[in-house]
Amino acid sequence: MRYVIIGGGIAGTSAAEELRKIDPDAEVTIVSMEEHRLYSRVLLPRYVKGSLPRERCFLKTEAWYEDQNIERVFGVRAESIDAGSKTVSLSGGRKLKFDKLLLATSGDVLTFADRMHGVSYLRTIDDADHLLQLLNECDALDNERRRAGIIGGSFIAVEYLNFFAQRNIPGDLFMLEETFFGGALDVESFAILRSRIESEGAKLHPKSSVSGIRGKGRVEEVVTDKGNFSLSLIGVGIGIRADHRLSRAAGLNVNVGIVTNEFLETNVPDIYAAGDVAEFYDTLVGRHVVVGNWLNAQAQGKTVAKTVAGERTAFSAVRAYSTNVCGVEVIFIGDTDLRHSQRTLIRGSAEEGGVTQIFIRDDRIVGATLVNRNADRAMITETIRERVLAAEI
Repeated sequence: MRYVIIGGGIAGTSAAEELRKIDPDAEVTIVSMEEHRLYSRVLLPRYVKGSLPRERCFLKTEAWYEDQNIERVFGVRAESIDAGSKTVSLSGGRKLKFDKLLLATSGDVLTFADRMHGVSYLRTIDDADHLLQLLNECDALDNERRRAGIIGGSFIAVEYLNFFAQRNIPGDLFMLEETFFGGALDVESFAILRSRIESEGAKLHPKSSVSGIRGKGRVEEVVTDKGNFSLSLIGVGIGIRADHRLSRAAGLNVNVGIVTNEFLETNVPDIYAAGDVAEFYDTLVGRHVVVGNWLNAQAQGKTVAKTVAGERTAFSAVRAYSTNVCGVEVIFIGDTDLRHSQRTLIRGSAEEGGVTQIFIRDDRIVGATLVNRNADRAMITETIRERVLAAEI
């Protein structure tokens, strides 16, 4: 049996590892655009903040792939998939035959401008290296020029707040929405975060639009609808986007992600998708979703390997993501897309120092956001997992 996996991140590598356990004699090949062996994107902020050595970000050694008899084809791009002949064509001319194919690629960061010196993104370990260089350069500037900016209201955008606060670099954050995370937080939740962030020396600019970045060779100012701001460093966190041209050309159904059922099977036989790229049917919330989440990708990789190897296994998990913003704990559980919520319940308040939003659809709790209310996490997670009626809580 020949298994080909496109994507060398946590979803693809977890799938390869599980396939090797299930089928010791199979051919397993991982194709990845990155040159690096598997590393943790989740650990990159700790590396940037200096609490973790760079080498500790890597989760597999070079020898691991050889010991597992997993072929690495890194630093190349999959150019086309022929579902009929079951062939993947790679940049450089090589063609790989497969019996089963797993697509486990990640998205690319949405860029705001050309890579002018002083503009930072944080998606890869190379990005983290570059950001560290820029932070050190910023530390060396005089106080008048030592100011940073952030474009976006995503999880990565607010992580930049932590980086700047740690180094006592004043900052301005510009975001299109009224609150963080695509507007998912309510006004009370945002008020808690805003108070803490601004106490750390940063200034928030909700509902602001950035039209340009200026500078002679390096960043000098950002142009917004609220005026121009002098900056020496800019962190961009406006999201990621996957390139689905390869999948569409292969005949796969694609919406926001590659559409799969709960078994992570696509509409084309023997082709599967997992991780950030998959728009899978979530049986717990009753709709197709895309989840850009490390633990979700890892779990999907392990689960889909069983289906790929012949033991058809549905993926089911209450997804969750947590982060800490300048000392404030923020947790997302389940389906937190406001567009798919029919009713919202609020527990707590900014005055109390913590807020939980509970999202309800078809009389069931499907998701929640928790700001400084970790005590609610276990109850809400269990409620979603067991599909309990909201009236029974």
